Amino acid sequence: MSVQAGASVEHVALLFLAPYLSGAEHQTLALAQHLSRRCRVSLLVADETAAVIRRERWLRRSLAAVSLVPLGPAFAPLPLHRRLLAFTRLQSRTLRYLQDTQPQVVHLLLLPTFWLYAPLFYNLRFPTVVTMAGELRYARLRFYSRVRRAILRHATWHADAIIACSNDERLALRRMGWDRGAYVVTLDNFTDPERFRPLPAAGRVASGRWPASKGPGSDASKEPLVTWAGRLHYEKNPELFVAAAALIHQYCPGARLALYGQGELEHQVQSLVAHHRLDSVLHLAHTADISGELARSSVFVSCQRFENLGSSSLLEAMACENAIVATDVGHTREIVDETIGARVPPTPRDVARGVVGLLTNSPRCREAGRRARERVLARYSPEKYVQHLLEVYATVAG
Repeated sequence: MSVQAGASVEHVALLFLAPYLSGAEHQTLALAQHLSRRCRVSLLVADETAAVIRRERWLRRSLAAVSLVPLGPAFAPLPLHRRLLAFTRLQSRTLRYLQDTQPQVVHLLLLPTFWLYAPLFYNLRFPTVVTMAGELRYARLRFYSRVRRAILRHATWHADAIIACSNDERLALRRMGWDRGAYVVTLDNFTDPERFRPLPAAGRVASGRWPASKGPGSDASKEPLVTWAGRLHYEKNPELFVAAAALIHQYCPGARLALYGQGELEHQVQSLVAHHRLDSVLHLAHTADISGELARSSVFVSCQRFENLGSSSLLEAMACENAIVATDVGHTREIVDETIGARVPPTPRDVARGVVGLLTNSPRCREAGRRARERVLARYSPEKYVQHLLEVYATVAG
């Protein structure tokens, strides 16, 4: 794909609503940051997201060049009629802002945004790009209700271009017949290797033994720390990690375990931790900036049910030189192989076996982590992603 001579996009409006800020949501903020180095970016979000951005210093700093546009509250617990009224107000504010600023492209991300923008397809005539980051898989497997499927289908029918996060997502779109002749492009995900990076070499230990852990917050080298991070959601399968953690602790009692995230399965995860008596072993937390935790971690577990390829948390862990244990599902083989860790069947025993095999062989674990970062640098840089995205923008805008 190439851009016509002289074609350029000077102003893009990124519109996304998200009840939680986790991997995909942070990916959108990272996209806004890197895209703002190439053009003007307006980021239209719910008040809840704007509050997190203003509260977190690193987010404020990274998004300093982005025009942040709070649209109003979207996820407060409200009765249905008041929720619909709130979305009507969001739509009105979105319409007014876009009419006033006249961006060349509007880019929609995440399912709640598709609902918000649905009537605006008829009121606005801006070239519109939609990113599908797993939503089509949910629709194809019937995990979405009829209403959600209708909203998703509506967005794909009316978009000028569709960004599929994987070939599997693109194939699902084609099989369902929802592309309707739209311009469809597959773009691999990306991560920022400058923000997500290992600890300085000065903290490394040259021998084959693990350094002594100095606890959370330490600036020591890699620790025998096993990490899971993501939204606490059915697809991410945090329950599998908790069950595997009990076995990991049994065979490697010196290992440390951490699970970072929030979401609708938070109560179930806490109950499982209590059931396996892991309260003093498994650290449960949510943090807006996980880069420091991943920098200290040695092994990252990605145990999604359907697809690990393109996972934001997985790429961030790889950039931080984590060896990877991932469930062998979907197209995971395209990113995880034996050189950077292990693909395993989605069972607690197999996940634990993969982790223990790395923890008990620290030279192999460190080498796998080093190769994981090399893979990110070669294939998943933000510069490459933004360049391809700008070409899509220029195509639909022209």
